Amino acid sequence: MINDDKPLLRITQEGVFAYGTPWDGKHRLSTNISAPLAGICILRRGNDNSIRMITAREACPMLLQQCYRPIDAGVLAVTVMVLEELKKKTNFYELFCNISQEAVEVAYNGMKQE
Repeated sequence: MINDDKPLLRITQEGVFAYGTPWDGKHRLSTNISAPLAGICILRRGNDNSIRMITAREACPMLLQQCYRPIDAGVLAVTVMVLEELKKKTNFYELFCNISQEAVEVAYNGMKQE
C-alpha cells in the first residue's frame, strides 16, 4: 500500500507515478515507495458491485474535490494545468461496491491491464 488517502502524484514523460507520504488516512497505511500509476478509481458505496471505465470529464469533479486547491488564483491555474496533464495520461474508473470479497475481485478484474 503506497498510501491509503492521498498519495503524491508526479507526471513525467514516461507516465504518472504515485508516491507515499507521511500523511496517510484513517487506517494509517503508507510506505515510502513509488510506483507507476495505472489508473484512478472513484469509489461509491453500492449494494451491488460493479465497475466501469469513465471519461476524464466524468472524473473531473471528484479530482477537483480530492486535490490541493490553493487560494491564490495563479497557483490554482497551475493546479488545473497539472490536472489536465493527469487526465491525458491515466485511466479513470468508477466502482460501486460494498465491503465484500466480491467487491475486491470486481475492482481488480475491472482495472487489470490486458
